[in-house]
Amino acid sequence: MTKEQHTVALNVRITPQDAEKLERLREARKADNVSQVTRTLIREAHDVLGAGNRSAMLQANMRHIAVQAARSQLRKMGTDPAGVASGDALEVLDDLARTEPELIASQWYSEADDAEVTRFEREWRQWRRDNWRRDNG
Repeated sequence: MTKEQHTVALNVRITPQDAEKLERLREARKADNVSQVTRTLIREAHDVLGAGNRSAMLQANMRHIAVQAARSQLRKMGTDPAGVASGDALEVLDDLARTEPELIASQWYSEADDAEVTRFEREWRQWRRDNWRRDNG
């Protein structure tokens, strides 16, 4: 391994340039702007991810975008997403998949198997717990 390479949690080696791309993706996520995250994810995913981990990493990123999309839609509806159960968030995604099927969140929802739905519910509950801790900590 050269000095220019770094190892990330899944033992994927990336160059400093790829690390910068990942940092831009993280920044886009912080903005909680689904369309920005979507454009960034599409542009960067194929460049950064290795073939062996692409599917799992892409699925995880798509699921994260689905969580963000559900939160965004709930806010647009005037509802605080922190007070919404994961099952209700999935219903929001169901509506979104019917009205805007081209979105990555919609594609994730349409293709999600039971294991992915369980992971979504887990990620949603974790976000709610983290949000509660931040507000009440």
